[in-house]
Amino acid sequence: MLTRKRIGAASSAVLILFALTLVVIWPREPSYEGVKLSVWLADLDFPRVGDTMDIPVLPPNMTPDQIKAAEAVRKIGTDALPFVLDMLNPDEPSLRRRFRELMKKQSVVKMSALAPATEQFRAVRACQALGPLAEPAVPYLIEMLAEPDRKKRMDINRALKGIGPNAIDRLVSALSHTNAQVRAEAAAVLGLNGQAASRAVPPLIRCLKSSDKNERSAAARSLGRIATHPEVAVPELRHVLVSDEYSHARMSAAYGLSGFGAKATDAVPDLLRALTNETDRSTRIWATNALKKIDPQAASLVGIKR
Repeated sequence: MLTRKRIGAASSAVLILFALTLVVIWPREPSYEGVKLSVWLADLDFPRVGDTMDIPVLPPNMTPDQIKAAEAVRKIGTDALPFVLDMLNPDEPSLRRRFRELMKKQSVVKMSALAPATEQFRAVRACQALGPLAEPAVPYLIEMLAEPDRKKRMDINRALKGIGPNAIDRLVSALSHTNAQVRAEAAAVLGLNGQAASRAVPPLIRCLKSSDKNERSAAARSLGRIATHPEVAVPELRHVLVSDEYSHARMSAAYGLSGFGAKATDAVPDLLRALTNETDRSTRIWATNALKKIDPQAASLVGIKR
Protein backbone atom coordinates (compact mmCIF):
# COMPACT_ATOMS: atom_id res chain seq x y z
CA MET A 1 0.00 0.00 0.00
CA LEU A 2 2.84 2.34 0.93
CA THR A 3 4.56 1.58 -2.38
CA ARG A 4 1.38 2.47 -4.29
CA LYS A 5 1.12 5.77 -2.44
CA ARG A 6 4.74 6.53 -3.25
CA ILE A 7 4.18 5.71 -6.91
CA GLY A 8 1.08 7.91 -6.97
CA ALA A 9 2.90 10.78 -5.31
CA ALA A 10 5.82 10.41 -7.70
CA SER A 11 3.44 10.42 -10.70
CA SER A 12 1.72 13.55 -9.43
CA ALA A 13 5.08 15.21 -8.89
CA VAL A 14 6.07 14.41 -12.46
CA LEU A 15 2.81 15.88 -13.75
CA ILE A 16 3.25 19.04 -11.71
CA LEU A 17 6.82 19.35 -12.98
CA PHE A 18 5.49 18.91 -16.51
CA ALA A 19 2.92 21.63 -15.83
CA LEU A 20 5.60 24.03 -14.64
CA THR A 21 7.67 23.26 -17.75
CA LEU A 22 4.62 23.88 -19.92
CA VAL A 23 4.05 27.26 -18.29
CA VAL A 24 7.58 28.24 -19.30
CA ILE A 25 7.48 27.05 -22.93
CA TRP A 26 3.82 27.63 -23.80
CA PRO A 27 2.82 31.22 -24.65
CA ARG A 28 0.98 32.95 -21.85
CA GLU A 29 -2.74 33.32 -22.48
CA PRO A 30 -3.34 36.90 -23.64
CA SER A 31 -5.64 39.21 -21.76
CA TYR A 32 -7.40 42.55 -22.06
CA GLU A 33 -8.11 44.82 -19.12
CA GLY A 34 -6.66 42.11 -16.87
CA VAL A 35 -9.15 39.48 -18.05
CA LYS A 36 -7.92 36.38 -19.88
CA LEU A 37 -9.00 35.49 -23.41
CA SER A 38 -10.79 32.32 -22.25
CA VAL A 39 -12.97 34.38 -19.89
CA TRP A 40 -13.89 36.82 -22.66
CA LEU A 41 -14.80 33.87 -24.91
CA ALA A 42 -17.07 32.49 -22.21
CA ASP A 43 -18.78 35.90 -22.03
CA LEU A 44 -19.13 35.89 -25.83
CA ASP A 45 -21.43 32.86 -25.81
CA PHE A 46 -24.68 33.89 -27.46
CA PRO A 47 -27.88 32.26 -28.69
CA ARG A 48 -27.68 31.13 -32.28
CA VAL A 49 -30.06 32.60 -34.83
CA GLY A 50 -31.96 30.78 -37.55
CA ASP A 51 -31.08 30.63 -41.23
CA THR A 52 -31.58 33.80 -43.25
CA MET A 53 -30.76 34.83 -46.80
CA ASP A 54 -28.27 37.35 -45.41
CA ILE A 55 -25.93 36.54 -42.53
CA PRO A 56 -24.56 39.32 -40.30
CA VAL A 57 -20.94 39.08 -39.18
CA LEU A 58 -22.06 38.98 -35.54
CA PRO A 59 -25.51 37.83 -34.46
CA PRO A 60 -28.19 40.42 -33.74
CA ASN A 61 -29.56 41.07 -30.27
CA MET A 62 -26.22 40.73 -28.51
CA THR A 63 -26.22 41.77 -24.87
CA PRO A 64 -23.94 44.59 -23.65
CA ASP A 65 -21.67 41.96 -22.04
CA GLN A 66 -21.40 40.08 -25.32
CA ILE A 67 -20.64 43.26 -27.25
CA LYS A 68 -17.94 44.13 -24.71
CA ALA A 69 -16.49 40.59 -25.00
CA ALA A 70 -16.36 40.81 -28.79
CA GLU A 71 -14.57 44.15 -28.55
CA ALA A 72 -12.11 42.68 -26.03
CA VAL A 73 -11.26 39.82 -28.40
CA ARG A 74 -10.68 42.35 -31.19
CA LYS A 75 -8.39 44.33 -28.89
CA ILE A 76 -6.37 41.19 -28.11
CA GLY A 77 -6.06 40.75 -31.88
CA THR A 78 -3.45 38.45 -33.37
CA ASP A 79 -2.13 37.51 -29.93
CA ALA A 80 -5.26 35.37 -29.62
CA LEU A 81 -4.54 33.33 -32.75
CA PRO A 82 -2.24 30.60 -31.30
CA PHE A 83 -4.90 29.76 -28.74
CA VAL A 84 -7.82 30.07 -31.15
CA LEU A 85 -6.17 27.82 -33.76
CA ASP A 86 -5.41 25.23 -31.09
CA MET A 87 -9.03 25.32 -29.91
CA LEU A 88 -10.35 24.96 -33.46
CA ASN A 89 -8.53 21.70 -34.07
CA PRO A 90 -9.27 19.33 -31.17
CA ASP A 91 -8.12 16.29 -33.16
CA GLU A 92 -4.55 17.58 -33.44
CA PRO A 93 -2.44 16.89 -30.32
CA SER A 94 -0.87 19.92 -28.71
CA LEU A 95 1.18 20.42 -25.56
CA ARG A 96 -1.77 22.13 -23.91
CA ARG A 97 -4.14 19.29 -24.78
CA ARG A 98 -1.70 16.57 -23.76
CA PHE A 99 -1.16 18.30 -20.44
CA ARG A 100 -4.90 18.47 -19.83
CA GLU A 101 -5.34 14.77 -20.56
CA LEU A 102 -2.47 13.86 -18.25
CA MET A 103 -3.81 16.02 -15.44
CA LYS A 104 -7.13 14.19 -15.60
CA LYS A 105 -5.30 11.02 -14.61
CA GLN A 106 -4.06 12.34 -11.28
CA SER A 107 -5.95 13.27 -8.11
CA VAL A 108 -3.66 15.78 -6.39
CA VAL A 109 -4.66 18.82 -8.46
CA LYS A 110 -8.30 19.09 -9.47
CA MET A 111 -8.89 20.49 -12.94
CA SER A 112 -12.03 21.34 -14.88
CA ALA A 113 -11.93 21.51 -18.66
CA LEU A 114 -14.36 22.42 -21.40
CA ALA A 115 -15.62 19.72 -23.72
CA PRO A 116 -13.67 19.90 -27.02
CA ALA A 117 -16.83 20.79 -28.97
CA THR A 118 -17.62 23.70 -26.64
CA GLU A 119 -14.05 24.94 -26.82
CA GLN A 120 -14.09 24.64 -30.60
CA PHE A 121 -17.21 26.74 -31.05
CA ARG A 122 -15.97 29.38 -28.65
CA ALA A 123 -12.99 29.62 -30.99
CA VAL A 124 -15.39 30.04 -33.92
CA ARG A 125 -16.94 33.00 -32.13
CA ALA A 126 -13.49 34.40 -31.51
CA CYS A 127 -12.97 34.28 -35.28
CA GLN A 128 -16.23 36.17 -35.76
CA ALA A 129 -14.97 38.90 -33.45
CA LEU A 130 -11.47 38.99 -35.00
CA GLY A 131 -12.79 39.34 -38.54
CA PRO A 132 -10.00 39.60 -41.17
CA LEU A 133 -7.36 38.97 -38.49
CA ALA A 134 -8.65 35.39 -38.29
CA GLU A 135 -7.47 34.54 -41.82
CA PRO A 136 -5.09 31.77 -40.56
CA ALA A 137 -8.18 29.97 -39.22
CA VAL A 138 -9.81 29.63 -42.67
CA PRO A 139 -8.61 26.04 -43.39
CA TYR A 140 -9.94 24.86 -40.03
CA LEU A 141 -13.26 26.66 -40.48
CA ILE A 142 -13.76 25.18 -43.95
CA GLU A 143 -13.25 21.64 -42.66
CA MET A 144 -15.74 22.40 -39.88
CA LEU A 145 -18.42 23.07 -42.52
CA ALA A 146 -19.01 19.31 -42.42
CA GLU A 147 -20.62 19.91 -38.98
CA PRO A 148 -24.05 18.18 -38.96
CA ASP A 149 -25.72 20.83 -36.76
CA ARG A 150 -27.09 23.47 -39.13
CA LYS A 151 -27.15 26.23 -36.51
CA LYS A 152 -23.51 25.60 -35.69
CA ARG A 153 -22.70 25.82 -39.41
CA MET A 154 -24.32 29.23 -39.40
CA ASP A 155 -21.78 30.30 -36.77
CA ILE A 156 -18.97 29.03 -39.02
CA ASN A 157 -20.41 30.77 -42.09
CA ARG A 158 -20.61 33.99 -40.12
CA ALA A 159 -16.95 33.69 -39.15
CA LEU A 160 -15.88 33.04 -42.75
CA LYS A 161 -17.94 35.98 -43.98
CA GLY A 162 -16.31 38.23 -41.40
CA ILE A 163 -12.83 37.24 -42.58
CA GLY A 164 -13.85 38.63 -45.96
CA PRO A 165 -12.01 38.61 -49.31
CA ASN A 166 -8.92 36.95 -47.85
CA ALA A 167 -10.94 33.75 -47.47
CA ILE A 168 -12.20 33.66 -51.06
CA ASP A 169 -9.43 31.63 -52.70
CA ARG A 170 -9.69 28.86 -50.12
CA LEU A 171 -13.48 28.88 -50.39
CA VAL A 172 -13.21 28.52 -54.16
CA SER A 173 -10.90 25.55 -53.64
CA ALA A 174 -13.46 24.10 -51.21
CA LEU A 175 -15.96 23.88 -54.09
CA SER A 176 -13.97 20.78 -55.11
CA HIS A 177 -14.07 19.23 -51.63
CA THR A 178 -15.01 15.55 -51.41
CA ASN A 179 -17.79 16.37 -48.92
CA ALA A 180 -20.91 17.71 -50.64
CA GLN A 181 -22.01 19.60 -47.52
CA VAL A 182 -18.69 21.44 -47.38
CA ARG A 183 -19.09 22.35 -51.07
CA ALA A 184 -22.61 23.65 -50.47
CA GLU A 185 -21.63 25.74 -47.47
CA ALA A 186 -18.55 27.12 -49.24
CA ALA A 187 -20.78 28.10 -52.16
CA ALA A 188 -23.13 29.90 -49.78
CA VAL A 189 -20.36 31.87 -48.07
CA LEU A 190 -18.84 32.92 -51.41
CA GLY A 191 -22.10 34.63 -52.29
CA LEU A 192 -21.94 36.67 -49.09
CA ASN A 193 -18.80 38.34 -50.45
CA GLY A 194 -20.71 39.85 -53.38
CA GLN A 195 -18.79 40.99 -56.45
CA ALA A 196 -15.49 40.51 -54.61
CA ALA A 197 -16.05 36.78 -55.25
CA SER A 198 -16.41 37.24 -59.02
CA ARG A 199 -13.67 34.68 -59.70
CA ALA A 200 -15.90 32.05 -58.09
CA VAL A 201 -18.52 32.27 -60.86
CA PRO A 202 -17.14 29.48 -63.13
CA PRO A 203 -16.84 26.89 -60.33
CA LEU A 204 -20.24 27.93 -58.95
CA ILE A 205 -21.74 27.27 -62.37
CA ARG A 206 -20.21 23.80 -62.25
CA CYS A 207 -21.87 23.34 -58.84
CA LEU A 208 -25.26 23.86 -60.52
CA LYS A 209 -24.71 20.49 -62.20
CA SER A 210 -23.93 18.67 -58.93
CA SER A 211 -25.93 15.61 -57.94
CA ASP A 212 -26.33 17.21 -54.50
CA LYS A 213 -29.48 19.33 -54.31
CA ASN A 214 -28.21 21.58 -51.51
CA GLU A 215 -25.05 22.35 -53.44
CA ARG A 216 -27.10 23.32 -56.52
CA SER A 217 -29.35 25.54 -54.41
CA ALA A 218 -26.48 27.32 -52.64
CA ALA A 219 -24.65 27.90 -55.93
CA ALA A 220 -27.77 29.39 -57.56
CA ARG A 221 -28.31 31.84 -54.71
CA SER A 222 -24.67 32.87 -54.64
CA LEU A 223 -24.52 33.51 -58.38
CA GLY A 224 -27.27 36.09 -57.88
CA ARG A 225 -25.49 37.67 -54.93
CA ILE A 226 -22.24 37.97 -56.85
CA ALA A 227 -24.16 39.06 -59.98
CA THR A 228 -21.26 39.20 -62.42
CA HIS A 229 -20.74 37.40 -65.76
CA PRO A 230 -24.47 37.40 -66.64
CA GLU A 231 -23.69 36.07 -70.12
CA VAL A 232 -22.76 32.70 -68.62
CA ALA A 233 -24.60 32.72 -65.29
CA VAL A 234 -28.10 33.69 -66.47
CA PRO A 235 -28.53 30.83 -68.99
CA GLU A 236 -27.46 28.30 -66.38
CA LEU A 237 -29.84 29.73 -63.78
CA ARG A 238 -32.67 29.63 -66.32
CA HIS A 239 -31.96 25.96 -66.88
CA VAL A 240 -32.19 25.23 -63.14
CA LEU A 241 -35.42 27.23 -62.85
CA VAL A 242 -37.04 25.28 -65.67
CA SER A 243 -35.73 21.77 -65.19
CA ASP A 244 -34.40 21.06 -61.67
CA GLU A 245 -36.48 18.43 -59.89
CA TYR A 246 -35.80 19.96 -56.47
CA SER A 247 -38.16 22.83 -55.66
CA HIS A 248 -35.66 24.63 -53.41
CA ALA A 249 -33.13 24.67 -56.25
CA ARG A 250 -35.76 26.19 -58.58
CA MET A 251 -36.61 28.79 -55.94
CA SER A 252 -32.91 29.57 -55.51
CA ALA A 253 -32.54 29.98 -59.28
CA ALA A 254 -35.37 32.54 -59.28
CA TYR A 255 -33.68 34.31 -56.36
CA GLY A 256 -30.37 34.21 -58.25
CA LEU A 257 -31.87 35.65 -61.41
CA SER A 258 -33.34 38.54 -59.43
CA GLY A 259 -29.83 39.60 -58.45
CA PHE A 260 -28.94 40.36 -62.07
CA GLY A 261 -31.76 42.85 -62.57
CA ALA A 262 -32.12 44.07 -66.15
CA LYS A 263 -29.15 41.94 -67.21
CA ALA A 264 -31.40 38.87 -66.89
CA THR A 265 -34.14 39.93 -69.32
CA ASP A 266 -33.71 36.71 -71.30
CA ALA A 267 -35.19 34.91 -68.28
CA VAL A 268 -38.48 36.85 -68.35
CA PRO A 269 -40.40 34.19 -70.39
CA ASP A 270 -39.24 31.46 -67.99
CA LEU A 271 -40.29 33.52 -64.97
CA LEU A 272 -43.70 34.26 -66.50
CA ARG A 273 -44.28 30.56 -67.08
CA ALA A 274 -43.23 29.85 -63.52
CA LEU A 275 -46.04 32.09 -62.26
CA THR A 276 -48.62 29.70 -63.69
CA ASN A 277 -46.87 26.36 -64.11
CA GLU A 278 -44.71 26.15 -60.97
CA THR A 279 -46.19 23.94 -58.26
CA ASP A 280 -44.00 25.27 -55.44
CA ARG A 281 -45.37 28.39 -53.76
CA SER A 282 -41.94 29.73 -52.65
CA THR A 283 -40.61 29.47 -56.19
CA ARG A 284 -43.62 31.40 -57.51
CA ILE A 285 -43.01 34.12 -54.91
CA TRP A 286 -39.36 34.47 -55.92
CA ALA A 287 -40.29 34.38 -59.61
CA THR A 288 -42.63 37.30 -58.88
CA ASN A 289 -39.89 39.22 -57.06
CA ALA A 290 -37.44 38.50 -59.88
CA LEU A 291 -39.84 39.81 -62.51
CA LYS A 292 -40.30 43.07 -60.59
CA LYS A 293 -36.53 43.59 -60.50
CA ILE A 294 -35.71 42.40 -64.02
CA ASP A 295 -38.61 43.81 -66.05
CA PRO A 296 -41.12 45.93 -64.10
CA GLN A 297 -43.19 46.53 -67.21
CA ALA A 298 -43.63 42.82 -67.94
CA ALA A 299 -44.52 42.31 -64.29
CA SER A 300 -47.20 45.01 -64.39
CA LEU A 301 -48.73 43.49 -67.51
CA VAL A 302 -49.50 40.32 -65.61
CA GLY A 303 -50.90 42.21 -62.65
CA ILE A 304 -47.85 42.28 -60.41
CA LYS A 305 -47.76 45.49 -58.40
CA ARG A 306 -44.49 47.20 -57.58
